[in-house]
Formats: sequence, C-alpha cells, structure tokens
Amino acid sequence: MVFESNSIGRIRFFFARAGVRAYGVLLIAIVFSSGFSFASDLKTKYAELETLKTRRTSEVADELAATALRENDTNFRLAVLDQLAVLGYTRVIPAISSLLKDESVAMRQRTARVIGMLGGVEAENALVQALVMETDTDVKAALLQGLSLCGSARSIQAIRAELENSRPEVRANAEGALRRIEAQNKQLKK
Repeated sequence: MVFESNSIGRIRFFFARAGVRAYGVLLIAIVFSSGFSFASDLKTKYAELETLKTRRTSEVADELAATALRENDTNFRLAVLDQLAVLGYTRVIPAISSLLKDESVAMRQRTARVIGMLGGVEAENALVQALVMETDTDVKAALLQGLSLCGSARSIQAIRAELENSRPEVRANAEGALRRIEAQNKQLKK
C-alpha cells in the first residue's frame, strides 16, 4: 500500500482536528498492517522515514532493508542504510549484502560501513568476499573500515593482501583494520 502525500496530509489533518497528537503511531500501525511501501515523492519518503525511526523493531528493519534494495533514489537509499545501522539488527545483513555489488560507489561504501557496524560472522564474511572482488579503491577503503569494526582472525589474510595496494588510503585502512583486530585478539587471550 502506498501512502501519497495527500493521504498522509489528510490523516494528519483528521487527527489534528480530533485533537490527537499520536497520529504517527496509528499511521505506522495502519501502514504495517496493510504492507508498507514508501510514497512516490521524495519529501514524503523522508517524512515517512522519520516516522519509522520511532519504531525499533525487527519488522521495521526488514522493511527498510527491502526498501534499500528496491528504491531508485540513491540518496534516499543511503538514508535508509543509515537508519538500519541505528536499528542494529544483524538479520538484515544477508539482504543488504547484495548492495555491495551496487553500481553506485557511494552505495557500496555506505553498505560496507553499515555491515561493519552491524557486526558478526555474517558481516565479516560478506565484507571479506566483497573485498576480494572489489576493484574501486574508495570502496576497498570502506570495506576495510567495515572489517576493522567486525573483523577477526578469519579476515586477516584478505586484509594483509591490501597492504600492497597502490593507493595510500587503502593501505592505511588495511593497517588500521589489522591493528584493531590484533588488539581485540590480544584482549581475548587475556
């Protein structure tokens, strides 16, 4: 079900006339009970995203992950990824991992960082796999940043391979990721 800006405006007007301030909660209930899809105009999409920020459930995370995959506007998709990072549900990693192959460099970079923030074995595996396949050095740097957040001894070999990269920012991120992982490993041994 798609709520166009007129529909949301009418809902807000109705609740304002009735003196109800919590129309957002009801709006979310209506949206999720009927299957959610963001509106077509960008301003309304961002307003709906703001409304969803108040709901911190795995269902919202799943819906946001699906939105990041199907939307066309890259900036909106980036905003959705940011919200997924805030929610922190690792269950979306398999869904958003495909964005590591997106045609947009910015999307691949943000996805790498978000997956790294979400963490876990699935995140590490997705980032290592993407690091091996990625050709863009800016994205490689982001993948290494993500691995510095969630990497373990399993990812050291892939990270070390990037120490020979011709771009200094990639090498610096590889060095940083190795230092962080090695520090974590030392703490685990204590």
